[in-house]
Amino acid sequence: MQLTTKQQYWLSHITAVQKSKQSMSAYAAHNNICVKALYSWKWQLKQLSIPASQNENPFIKITASETPVTMASGIGVKVFMPNGISLQLQQLTAETLNMLLRL
Repeated sequence: MQLTTKQQYWLSHITAVQKSKQSMSAYAAHNNICVKALYSWKWQLKQLSIPASQNENPFIKITASETPVTMASGIGVKVFMPNGISLQLQQLTAETLNMLLRL
């Protein structure tokens, strides 16, 4: 798919935001661009299935402490991800949770 000049312009800014590790608003302020436009173009490009980065990794690394988890057997757990997705596990044992956290 051939990108328009405007799409290329905003894609370069969105990619730069990710590389800079800054928030969208901090990047926009630093580069004197409208943060609302930045969010809008990020959404528009995503709708067109144009990735912000070819190396974009959709996974988030989760690090567990070395302390084993202790809890009552068969308890449910709900995990909330930063992107808004939640994962609910029913009948989770402490042994299974410890195993998952070590992966």
